[in-house]
Amino acid sequence: MEMTAKEAQKFMDEVEKLAGQMTEGATARTMKMTPAKLNRKMIDACRMLSKVPPTFSSKRKPRVSKRGHYDQIRTSGRGGASKRVPIPSYVFDTLGWEAGDRVKIYKSGKNKIVIERV
Repeated sequence: MEMTAKEAQKFMDEVEKLAGQMTEGATARTMKMTPAKLNRKMIDACRMLSKVPPTFSSKRKPRVSKRGHYDQIRTSGRGGASKRVPIPSYVFDTLGWEAGDRVKIYKSGKNKIVIERV
């Protein structure tokens, strides 16, 4: 079904408004259509109105790391015959520790422990 010039103008106004803020895929999702359908419809509207298609933003939202934070509560358990508490690898990376470094662990206060590299 062919769209009218008025419909094409309305469609292009909406696309141009979203294009400055979002990528093409995000714009398509917002308009509840596939990126291919958005592209076809946009090209048809641009031909009808003698316009150039808009430039979409290439900005993406920064990805949130799935790793926990330093203050994340961890569950202790048993690893073989000994007790264990998993320590995230980024803690060791931040401190500059290597695999195989010897560490000393001792109690500090009622609910705290200290881990030192020996």
